[in-house]
Amino acid sequence: MSSASILNASFHKPFPEQVEFFRNKMKDLVPTDFWDDLKKNQHDRSFMVAGAKKSDLLSDLANAVDRHIAEGKGLGSFRKEFKSIVAKNGWTGWTGEDTKAGQA
Repeated sequence: MSSASILNASFHKPFPEQVEFFRNKMKDLVPTDFWDDLKKNQHDRSFMVAGAKKSDLLSDLANAVDRHIAEGKGLGSFRKEFKSIVAKNGWTGWTGEDTKAGQA
C-alpha cells in the first residue's frame, strides 16, 4: 500500500473521543420544531433534528449518524441513507424536502 493510501485511510477513521461525544448526545433525543429550539450548549448535550418530533424517527436518525461516525463514513454517505429513514418513518414536509438545496 502506498504512503498516500495509508494517509488517506487514516483520515477516514474516527477518534474515540468523537464517538464518545456523539454517543453521549444520543442519551437525550429531543423533538423540536426548529434548530434554535435548543439554546446555547444544549446542542452539545442533546441530539435533535429540526422538525423531527417522533421518537422513532429521531432514534433512527441518531443511530444512522452514530454508525456513520463509528465507521468513518462521510456526510455524503449519510445523506443517501437520510431519504430512506424519513420515508420509513413517514416524515414529510420537512424544510427543503423537494429542493436540491434543502436536501443538501
